[in-house]
Amino acid sequence: MPLAALILGVLALILFFVPFIAQILGLLAIIFGIIAMVGAKKKGGKGFGMGIAGLITGGIGMFLSIAIVAALLLPAITNARGMAQRLESSSNMKQIVLHEMIYRDEEGAPSPDFKTLAAHQQLSDKLFQSPFAPGRMDSYTMLPTDGSLGSRHPIIAEDPQNYGNSGTIVGFADGSVQFIEGQAGLDYYQIIKALSQKAADENRPIGRADMQAIKRIDELMMLN
Repeated sequence: MPLAALILGVLALILFFVPFIAQILGLLAIIFGIIAMVGAKKKGGKGFGMGIAGLITGGIGMFLSIAIVAALLLPAITNARGMAQRLESSSNMKQIVLHEMIYRDEEGAPSPDFKTLAAHQQLSDKLFQSPFAPGRMDSYTMLPTDGSLGSRHPIIAEDPQNYGNSGTIVGFADGSVQFIEGQAGLDYYQIIKALSQKAADENRPIGRADMQAIKRIDELMMLN
C-alpha cells in the first residue's frame, strides 16, 4: 500500500497537465497514503514515509490539475456570462423602445425621462438598468423623438464603457437592436447623447431634420 501510494502520487505529479486523470490518480494517492500511514503506525512505522510521500505528491498533482482545468474554463465562463448580459441588455432596450412607442401614442409626446416612462407603463426600474451596471439608471441614453424618424434611425444606445469602449448596443426606431463594434458604435452613442442633451436644452423632441443635419448618421447607417 505505501508503494502504491507513492507510485500513484508520482504519476499524478507527472501527469498534472492531463485533466481528470491526474485528479483521479492524485485522489487515489491521497487515499492510499492515508491508509498506508495508519497501517504503518500499527507496524512500528514501516512504510510511513512512503505513505506521506504518496499523500503529498498526490495532493500536489491533483491541485495542479485542478488549477489547469480552472484556467482553461475561466475564459469560457467569462465569455458566456458576458454574452448572457449582452442578450439581457438587448432585450431591455427592445422593451424600452416598445414602451416608449406606446407612451408617445397615448400621450402624444415622448416621455421626458425613464422614471416617467416606468411609472406610466408600470415598469420595473431594473428594465432601465444595464446588467453590466446594476443599480444605475444612466447606462442607456434614449432620444425623445417626435415620431418622424425613419425605421433605421438610432434612438437609444448603451454606454460603451460597459463594453470597454469596444463598441455598444444601439436600438433603432423600428425596435431592432444591434451590437455595433469599434468606433462606429462609439459614434452612435455620442450622437444620441448629444441629441438627447439638445432636446433637453431646447425642451423639444428630436425630429428627422435634426438627424439629417448630422452627416455622420448617414455614413453610419450605410455601414450598418
